[in-house]
Amino acid sequence: MPQQVVLETSFQISKNFFQWCEDLLQENQEIEFLSTFFILYEFRISLIKSAIDFFNLVRITDNPSIALAEWSNRFSPRSLKNVLLVHSSLLQLNDSIKADVPNYLDSLESCIIYLDKNFDTNIRRIVGNFSKDPIVHFQINSREDFAKFNELYNSRPCIPLVDFWKQNTQSLDLFLEKGPLYPKNPGFQKIYKKLQVLKSKPESGDNPSVNKAIGDAVISVDQPKSTTIWTLDASFIALSEILEKEYTLHKKPKSATKVNTN
Repeated sequence: MPQQVVLETSFQISKNFFQWCEDLLQENQEIEFLSTFFILYEFRISLIKSAIDFFNLVRITDNPSIALAEWSNRFSPRSLKNVLLVHSSLLQLNDSIKADVPNYLDSLESCIIYLDKNFDTNIRRIVGNFSKDPIVHFQINSREDFAKFNELYNSRPCIPLVDFWKQNTQSLDLFLEKGPLYPKNPGFQKIYKKLQVLKSKPESGDNPSVNKAIGDAVISVDQPKSTTIWTLDASFIALSEILEKEYTLHKKPKSATKVNTN
């Protein structure tokens, strides 16, 4: 049986933009790459939703330049990064980006659909919980679906997790028991503090301030035991070790080009 690897959200996003990620996938074709429904959910409410929101902002402002300037003032660092990545993809898919609004929106629409469909590229199967989640099942085929996607998201701005954690109390207790062993892992410590809140108030699993902060813990618990997870996120050093699951933390290679400072 071939080795099975789960591509975590950070890797699933990065494979669209960085050649070294694509090279890793091509160099390891003997591996059976998997992902999970929760990772697909995160991919969509992060990268794809940011792209859709920016598309709508361009339509409202009727000016891509103004939309980019407004985006820089209105949204979180992650959303800013997502839109920069989307523009990277626009340049990869097109020889140039036309600034006139109709052509720009056409290119952006095609890019959003391409990125969404590309989630499955290299993936043999999607596994785990949350297979029935409506965000997971939603089909994005054209700009006509963008408003429906946002309506669906806004009707329930976080995925229900209360029942998931009720079924995985042993994993939650392990995180809380061994969390203090990783004081120098800031990403994990942010998750750990929210898991403490979750333990004291189980209903907070559906509170956005807790729900959205513990996604990596959900991914780690949901990861099949026999698999290795590929990630770019250092929080999995703690999460995977605590649950005794295999992981590989990939880091962006340093550029071979040295900057001449003379």
